[in-house]
Amino acid sequence: GTAEENQAIFLINTAQPALLSRCSAVVHLGSPALLARALLAGVPNVLFPSFSDQHYWAWRMRELGLEPTGEPV
Repeated sequence: GTAEENQAIFLINTAQPALLSRCSAVVHLGSPALLARALLAGVPNVLFPSFSDQHYWAWRMRELGLEPTGEPV
């Protein structure tokens, strides 16, 4: 597709607070730091936990109604 059609951006290092405020949503593993920054930016989070406390944060977000509902992956 064209650059205008591509809407996903993958970054390694960036100033997260400045970037997150420009996002429509944030898809991530569920690290507490990124989760907190995305919540403070006021953007929806979609978590795909893989290990450790990421599963807890994904569960907690669903319990609080702060993550879109759907079928678990």
